[in-house]
Amino acid sequence: SLVRPRPLSALARRALARGLIRPPSHARWPGSGSVAAAAPCVTLPRRGLSAIPSAAAAEPAEVAGSASPPASGTVNAPAAQAPDEPRDLAAIVPREATAEGADGSTAGSTAAVGEGGDGRRASQGILQARKEGRYSAVIELFEALTASGEASDARVLDAYVEAIAVTRSVAEAEEVCSAALAQREGMGRTAATYAALLKGCGADKGVALQLLGKMKEEGLAADLGVYHELVSVFTAARDFAAAEETLATMRHGGVAPTTATYYRIINGAFRHDEAAVAYQVLCRMVEEWRTPDQRAYDRMLQHFVRLDHAEGQMRCLEGSLELQGGADAGRKIGYLLRQELERQEQPSLPKVAALWALAERRGVELHRRQMTGVLYALMQLDRRLFLRLSR
Repeated sequence: SLVRPRPLSALARRALARGLIRPPSHARWPGSGSVAAAAPCVTLPRRGLSAIPSAAAAEPAEVAGSASPPASGTVNAPAAQAPDEPRDLAAIVPREATAEGADGSTAGSTAAVGEGGDGRRASQGILQARKEGRYSAVIELFEALTASGEASDARVLDAYVEAIAVTRSVAEAEEVCSAALAQREGMGRTAATYAALLKGCGADKGVALQLLGKMKEEGLAADLGVYHELVSVFTAARDFAAAEETLATMRHGGVAPTTATYYRIINGAFRHDEAAVAYQVLCRMVEEWRTPDQRAYDRMLQHFVRLDHAEGQMRCLEGSLELQGGADAGRKIGYLLRQELERQEQPSLPKVAALWALAERRGVELHRRQMTGVLYALMQLDRRLFLRLSR
């Protein structure tokens, strides 16, 4: 007699649905009624260190909390527009939900709207498109809003100014801003307007400092948004000393730097492969009680591994373990040890010794192969210490 095979577990069924494993020979696809020919057993994939990919993995993500500028070569390039798009307000304003096309436009929205609601929806669509960096949609929606005779508030105008500055030029954005303000009684430039203009400076420190001078002439005080954009301009220009000096300027002006302020400098350093600068700013950030979160530590660790900066790796590892209270300590320490011991060239012996010392403090038991590499590193660093350990 035939023994009825055991059904697949819920975990195996989810893995099958995601295509992570092959079905066993007795498995039947739901609703098919036919036996799926495959491997005779189900093997679940081994989970690695999900938060820290290997050195051959894709480029690490940026540290959370800071908006990154567009890729090089695209800062002043306007987004492509689809041909023959409808220009009337009712056709391009999001209705129940914004239907974004492949080109970033908002054409093709559906659903009926109440009378007089197009202007409000257009303003919401402009602010949402600005948040998502779809500047072509911002320009399109604002021009349609203006053509319809609907009024726009200061935030919507700043979004339009930012879109012109980023996709065209800061000079054109200033002209557009002045023309728009001349038609609006009681409205003038604010710190948010200058932050929008600074967004289009890229790495041009001269233009950024000119805008800062104009703002002071108008009696406007720089706020957090202005300082953040100024820091981004300095890091894009690889002037990290000026970026760090901005922190002191902020405090002098009564504006406290936030974690996002430090993240902008650190991300700029990583973007230019300046691991030493990123490490210096990270240490200063922690000393000033701006502690990164777990996700930020993991992402910075990826970058320090990519740039082969041992001190940065150890700082992120220790900070991460402090936040987790020891959870996953063995996995993360083992990962860094494996990365170091499997290098083609000579591994960093001080780093191996430091990882071993951290494992000892955390009570982590290393694999015997990793301990062999650790003992070899300690032997090279101090033969007498090796003799004491081997007794």
